[in-house]
Amino acid sequence: MKVLIIEDDRDIVEAISLAFQIRWPEAHVISTHLGERGVELVEKESPDIVILDLGLPDISGYEVLKQIRLFSSIPVIILTARAEESDIVKGLELGADDYIVKPFKQLELLSRVQVQLRKQDVMGEEKPLVCGQLRFDPIARKFRCGRKEVNLTATESQILFKLMKNAGRVVSHKDVAEDVWGVDDPSAIESLSVHMRRLREKIEKDPSHPRLIVTKAGAGYSLIKPRLIDGFLLLWFGVFSCYIFVMMWRGVYWYHEPNRAMLITETTLAGLILLYGLYRIKKAVFVKLS
Repeated sequence: MKVLIIEDDRDIVEAISLAFQIRWPEAHVISTHLGERGVELVEKESPDIVILDLGLPDISGYEVLKQIRLFSSIPVIILTARAEESDIVKGLELGADDYIVKPFKQLELLSRVQVQLRKQDVMGEEKPLVCGQLRFDPIARKFRCGRKEVNLTATESQILFKLMKNAGRVVSHKDVAEDVWGVDDPSAIESLSVHMRRLREKIEKDPSHPRLIVTKAGAGYSLIKPRLIDGFLLLWFGVFSCYIFVMMWRGVYWYHEPNRAMLITETTLAGLILLYGLYRIKKAVFVKLS
């Protein structure tokens, strides 16, 4: 296991390194006090997890996180003295997988690291999930709906993985939180809301009115299964397709029709019905994402 610590306080770096050596003697810990160097190390060393401080001497930890997320979905745990809710929300929205406020307990830090690493192990053993046009590869952390493909962070991947495995069913906030962080305390539920909002921004056409991942008030979240054409709708479309074909065939000889006005009316009406049928089928086949 390789751990990258981006922290400018040497005492904290040494304390974390010692904790890792005791818990995981085989762990290789590398560190830097500079944010820009940290981004370079993520790309060069490919660590298994990053522990990131926000108050760095060169650039903000937020900026470090932004740059990391441009090319990597590696688990990132923010470790900082900033305890304001706005800071926590900002960190999570930028793609952090967890947020710990200093002063921290070493055992808690190790526990949260273990949760993140365990998620990687579990996801790495799973085969791609397919649900209609929806496809999720847990190893590559790529989600595809039709031709649209997005990259997800480790936490976003875990949330989507849980929902896709239970597609069509409601998954409680508690179950998702326990699956992702191993706990279901209020802070985990709040973090879940932030991650869910970010996930919807990536995969929904309109995150404010989600059609793929919906919230069930007081119950949890549900991933809606793509709906295939039902038999009745297919029959309905077939009947009116035949009808419009007949109307168009008659229209070729409209000049032989004694009641031209009636024929034009019937043809127009049939065309409108056909267009409505196509619209209904478009909605029924798959959830539309751009």
